[in-house]
Amino acid sequence: MRIGFVVEGDAEYAAFPLLLPKIQTRHTLLKRALKAQVDPVAGLGKLVRGLMPSVRTLVLQRKANLVVVVLDREQQTGCPGNLGAKLRTALVAECGRENLTVKIEVVLKDRMFENWLVADVDALRSMPQRFSVPQTFANQVAPDRADRADATRLLKDAVKKGSYDKVEDAKRVIGAAEPLRIAANSRSFRRFLRVAGSPSYAGQSRVP
Repeated sequence: MRIGFVVEGDAEYAAFPLLLPKIQTRHTLLKRALKAQVDPVAGLGKLVRGLMPSVRTLVLQRKANLVVVVLDREQQTGCPGNLGAKLRTALVAECGRENLTVKIEVVLKDRMFENWLVADVDALRSMPQRFSVPQTFANQVAPDRADRADATRLLKDAVKKGSYDKVEDAKRVIGAAEPLRIAANSRSFRRFLRVAGSPSYAGQSRVP
């Protein structure tokens, strides 16, 4: 199966080519994600209209059999599973109207890409010239707490010189990170690995 990815953030767009080759899967992951111009908290109709150009490109030009849409949950209060299911249903319906043969999955980062970045404490600690990661930092993300952490604040406080750079620091962290270490502390990332075909989470993504 050929799996393509649609993201909405600059950091994800820059970092996914570094992340995807590290994921163990029997599927072919299209390493360059497409960036959709959408607001992740927009209404369902706006999201579908904003995402469909990328879906079409992945299906018609890159021959994807499965398209994985990866968005931030941000401050939405609904269950991530329910929010993602509603969007998936709407995208599947639109693909049907356009006669696009493709499977769709939606993954909501809980709550944003930075929560995945802080989940791998070892990756951050491997860059001591850039980040200072005390035990108080680690205690806020492990075990399995990264989705609930104030990740942006943690990263900004951890930077030793200058300020946190959303794109360049994302590339630094993902370059040093390991998917299973991220997964140990982030349930939403485990969901991402599951839809990408990781055998470690083929059966479930609730438990690390």
